[in-house]
Amino acid sequence: MRRLINWIKHNPILSIAYICVGIGLLIWGGFLLLINKTYNVGGCLTPEEMAQTGQVGDFIGGVIGSVWALAGVFLYFSALKLQQQELKSQREEMATSQRLLDQQLFEGTFFNLLKAQENIRDNIKAQFPKIEFKAFSLSVSQYEVYGINFFNIARTEYQAIYNFVASHEYKGTSIHGINEDIENQIGSFYDKFNDIIINEELWDTIKYYAYYECLGTLYGSNEKTFKTIHESGNERQICAYAYWLFYHRYEYCLGHYCRHFYNIIKYIDDYKQKLLSQLNSQSKDYEKEVQTINDKIHHYFSFAQASLSSYELVMIYYNMLLFPNAEKLYKEYNIFENMHIENLIKNRHARFFEGIKIKSVKDFKQRIFQK
Repeated sequence: MRRLINWIKHNPILSIAYICVGIGLLIWGGFLLLINKTYNVGGCLTPEEMAQTGQVGDFIGGVIGSVWALAGVFLYFSALKLQQQELKSQREEMATSQRLLDQQLFEGTFFNLLKAQENIRDNIKAQFPKIEFKAFSLSVSQYEVYGINFFNIARTEYQAIYNFVASHEYKGTSIHGINEDIENQIGSFYDKFNDIIINEELWDTIKYYAYYECLGTLYGSNEKTFKTIHESGNERQICAYAYWLFYHRYEYCLGHYCRHFYNIIKYIDDYKQKLLSQLNSQSKDYEKEVQTINDKIHHYFSFAQASLSSYELVMIYYNMLLFPNAEKLYKEYNIFENMHIENLIKNRHARFFEGIKIKSVKDFKQRIFQK
């Protein structure tokens, strides 16, 4: 009985059609019983009786025929509804198949992009300047850096450029001019007769000045621009200008690396937006479906994030000073959650971008010991 009630609830139109057929059959059967009392339905009828029973056919055609015609209409609508359900099921199956195909295409492209990112990093080849003092003369040579080691050296070099912009008084000379200045001052700190340095502190000061003057020359710092940034005291501008000097020299490898990584994250985000657009916001499971998509996207993002070293994260972080479009995307996916604030040039630089939180080594230790 319960099954019948449930069937009627799920098929109301078809139920009405069956009821109409049943009503027609009941009327027909009941009417035949009634007229059988007056006429011998199974026997021979006189012509007068035949003429009278013609009204029976009119009744059956007019009443029962109309009831059954109504049943036919309901059956027709039930067939249409069943056809719609089948078409809907086919569309859902096609949509499911399309989603699976889209996921396969996404994953194939995504992991190929990760592999390409790894190849870009491993194939980096850069030349860094090596500033040395031989006797009392400054000399510059080059040394090559490859692969992931580029970012370790890049962070150190960028810090030197930052110190140059933040602390040095740049005069815009040349290597030859720097050595001439040293030669002119050599008597104030060096005793040629006894071949000893008589003023170590002065010699350290001269080397300090010469090193950063040389650094500014090598990285093509503009004296006027440098002075404006240096005297502004704006920490963010100082960092941005220092990063620009570094980026301009190594754009051929750093720019390619950062752009490609940004597009990997953008590719993940585009796929996420596509999945969200396919959801029905009126569905009762909408929030659960959104969470499922977020978990899936976070899983993909973890692969991209896990491939980054600490110093790669540092260079990507400062790269946002020049390319703010990446800030919104990196903030949304919290790309810097595994970078320590101590890896930055200054701890206060962690406040450059609102909404991006960077943990310290102390926070990391507390999280471990609390477990």
